[in-house]
Amino acid sequence: MAIDVPYSYLLRDDGLAWTCGQIALDLESEVLHPGDLVSQSSVVCGHITSILERAKLDAGGLRRLYLYYASPNAGVVEEMLATFRARFGPAVLLEAIPVPHFYYDGILLEVDVWWAESADELRFGSAVAPTPSAERLSEHLVVPTEELHRPHDVPDPGAVIDGGAKLTEAMFLSVELPGHEVTTDMDVRDGVITVLRRAGSFTWLQGRSTQGARGLVEQTDAIMSRFDEVIESLGLTYADVAKSTTHYVGGSSAEELHGNMAVRNRRYTKPGPASTGLPVYGFAAPASKVVVDLTLLRR
Repeated sequence: MAIDVPYSYLLRDDGLAWTCGQIALDLESEVLHPGDLVSQSSVVCGHITSILERAKLDAGGLRRLYLYYASPNAGVVEEMLATFRARFGPAVLLEAIPVPHFYYDGILLEVDVWWAESADELRFGSAVAPTPSAERLSEHLVVPTEELHRPHDVPDPGAVIDGGAKLTEAMFLSVELPGHEVTTDMDVRDGVITVLRRAGSFTWLQGRSTQGARGLVEQTDAIMSRFDEVIESLGLTYADVAKSTTHYVGGSSAEELHGNMAVRNRRYTKPGPASTGLPVYGFAAPASKVVVDLTLLRR
């Protein structure tokens, strides 16, 4: 997992930018402040500031930070939020999302950055339940374990994420395109369910396997093979992928992350999209071990 700099990179396309997951590592890829969520929050704030400065992007363009954390202590989570709020101000939307663990021992936090030059280009939503919208590009519904198997009004209810028993209420996280009507299509083929959304130059593609007999890497391979077909049919390529997020059920070893990451990464030439892989407690469909979603932007 060696990296050239202590922070993961940023991808920019005109007035939009995304990062890979930012974690508290030093130049030798050693974990800083292991097991200390608040100290790691300060480190990641510094990484985000540094990468924005290197890209000559104003911090005022920060729109949303996904704060994936593995600490069960609610009081410490509030300190984490306060750290980011103090550094980046009240305008940025902070989403604290619990996960069971990370693939580095001692890491308790990973942060994804969404940056937009104009606040009118993308709208970021946060709610406890899905709300109808014809402008919705992407969505993730994270629910407490006890609510996992209740009916959920999303295109693919099986992709709903288990947020664990300590999550107190559902989190419906969405990205919308103001002024654009988004089309939504679903398909089931070769044991893979895909959700496709399109509007203007944007495309969002989500996939999961329904075949529980397949392992994590096999399911990832099936999803990406289906994506190959869908992306080609749209006249797009993997070079058009700006952001990739993969939620998966697995252990905390780097090998488990690398297995499904290798299947995905062979589609790209370096540096590829701003990509994040995250372990989760599970999905509403217990047969599914991984859900992959891509945000594509026609260049």
